[in-house]
Amino acid sequence: GSSSGSSGSTSRSRISRAIQGWVPEPICKKSVAGPSKNVREHMAGPPVPTPLPTPAPGKGDIVCRYIVRNATTPACPKGYVPMNASECRTMPYHFGGTLHTPFEESVPMDPPGCFFFNDKYYFNNHPTGAATDGRKLYCKQCENMPKTHPGDWSDWGGDNAKTLAVNARANARFRKIFMGKCKDSGMHPIRSKAACEEASRYLALPDGSARITDIPERPDGCYYFRNYKDGTETLWLSSSPLSHGNGAETSDLERGSLRQPICSNEPLTGTAAEGPGKSESLPPPSLPYRKIMSGHCKDIGMEPIVNDPAACEDAAQTLGLADVVAESANSPTYPEGCYYFWNRDDLTSTLWVNISPQAKDNGAQVANGTEHGLRQPLCRR
Repeated sequence: GSSSGSSGSTSRSRISRAIQGWVPEPICKKSVAGPSKNVREHMAGPPVPTPLPTPAPGKGDIVCRYIVRNATTPACPKGYVPMNASECRTMPYHFGGTLHTPFEESVPMDPPGCFFFNDKYYFNNHPTGAATDGRKLYCKQCENMPKTHPGDWSDWGGDNAKTLAVNARANARFRKIFMGKCKDSGMHPIRSKAACEEASRYLALPDGSARITDIPERPDGCYYFRNYKDGTETLWLSSSPLSHGNGAETSDLERGSLRQPICSNEPLTGTAAEGPGKSESLPPPSLPYRKIMSGHCKDIGMEPIVNDPAACEDAAQTLGLADVVAESANSPTYPEGCYYFWNRDDLTSTLWVNISPQAKDNGAQVANGTEHGLRQPLCRR
């Protein structure tokens, strides 16, 4: 899953070494303290809980929540049902972790359906499967404001019931999304502090005081940062113009660091509803590096980072990328020099330096071979 896609086999345990055996666990008590010092979300005064009113859910609002437990039995509890493969593929964006490659299997000794093992999600198509130690089985329940709690199963959809219900409303003014960008849902980013905090109150989120970050690799405007490793959740506003167009793909799924864009049903930019603290009023950044999703470094007046792993890693750290340790690739068809590979198959994001002389002048590219995803060059001035 961490491969560059080259024919030469390169492998490393990378992140999994640091979090061997990590699995998402239920959060019983949410903390509204600032992010831990090892999380680069930056700039924070102590958040202020804002338990302000939020609209009551309508009778027709369907809310889905997920439960998980050790797979000591192969079946979901009464009232809950297994997920299908497509739903299972979204679990990293809800709870962290990545997808195993291959994702689907048919193994009689694994639990049936969606399960988590060794930092990875699997989907077992076997009709019965079996109870298996070390696996965590996922099930779901979709209904009007579910209230049941099935014994030793952990009830954890991340958000409280009121947030889930408001977020599910078809006419919601604001919505917190787990995957993609605001525009993918027909909505708009929120780029002012006042509107971001209003959206947090509307959604009944535990943290209602937005901090500002200027790290480029963050969602566009307002977002909610859920850290499953330390149990914190905090409200943020990206002030970097370079974050425009970004979404939940900026999450560090392997470490359980989820960045969930908060979107508006109506465009707020330039309106009275936007309120003070507009992020685009800040000057453009003068960073020495950029990550591009299309074209070439020369298109933006910069140059590729060639044969310089140290500069490649410095660029990744400066831009706030999830992976900051460069691996070597040698492919004449991949981007020239330093690039960042988002793998659509397993949802990993990895940093690479292509040392092939034949790769000169290669730019960003969509990967459609044995792996699928996007190779994004890192450029420098």
